[in-house]
Amino acid sequence: MAGYWISFVVLFPVILFNVAYAKYAVAKRVKLSPEADKAANVRVVFLILFYWLCNLFYMACFIDNLICKFIFGGLILLIVFMNLAKAFTYPSVKSGMERLGLLQDFIVGIGLTIYLIYIIPNNELKAVVIPIVAAVYGGLLTLVGVAWTIRKAEKDKKEEEKNKAKPIFTYNPLYEREKDIRGKKVCFDDYDVLIKEEQLIKVFPCCMFAQIENSDRSVFSIEKVYHDKKWWGVSGNKVILPGSSVYFEMNFCGFPEQIFMEIQDGIGNKYYYQIKVLLLSLLPHMPFHDGQQMCHTIRELKEVSQEEMLKAMQEENNA
Repeated sequence: MAGYWISFVVLFPVILFNVAYAKYAVAKRVKLSPEADKAANVRVVFLILFYWLCNLFYMACFIDNLICKFIFGGLILLIVFMNLAKAFTYPSVKSGMERLGLLQDFIVGIGLTIYLIYIIPNNELKAVVIPIVAAVYGGLLTLVGVAWTIRKAEKDKKEEEKNKAKPIFTYNPLYEREKDIRGKKVCFDDYDVLIKEEQLIKVFPCCMFAQIENSDRSVFSIEKVYHDKKWWGVSGNKVILPGSSVYFEMNFCGFPEQIFMEIQDGIGNKYYYQIKVLLLSLLPHMPFHDGQQMCHTIRELKEVSQEEMLKAMQEENNA
């Protein structure tokens, strides 16, 4: 009996330090945002308390205390099936370890239920409990299935709405700057917000212009552009209606490796596009400059993920 008590006492600090170290190891390998770190800390506290509860159930077993078995075992069952219900009600992509954990919880829950029913000393009470537990578990599984179906339908509907709202657009390269924009829809990057007009050409010796043409599918807006290692806002007719087009112009310095554009659809989803420019002087019979600025147009417009864009920006900053 002394060995059981020693292991019971030793398990408390072992659980505490092992769970805390596991979180530390993950945080050291993967950089967590402040929100993710806070959620991980809450999860660590929950796991420590849960495993301590399992340790108390272990104590109840080796001292053979029936009341403690039902109290601690019932709490474990409640927590396990609440976790399973939450996991199935809010479906998401799960890692292999998470799926293994769900399977483990399910097996432990069923096994612990059978054990707690088995140790009921009164056979008449046991005969009453078995159908009640079966009905409750059957009802829970049914409710979870219904909730899962509803959430999946909602998820599919949102995905369908997102696909319908996603803009499909193209560009028309222009080989000379617009001289007269009266009565036309135009938008510019806010390159002159912090820079005086007389310094503009000196600081931004290059310009790029093109026509952005929308399809009849949906409306979208050009929110901002990235060049010279900085995000710039966009002013003017940045909302492009279905079937319409705008003259788009931006100014940049030298030959930046990375130019990106952020657009937003009608329901708030953001998309990112990489812009590759074409120096017009490389084309025969095309003007090399307009005033003191070298002129460019769009050579390629390619959709990229936010992760790909951030990686490219990081590589440019580290170069």
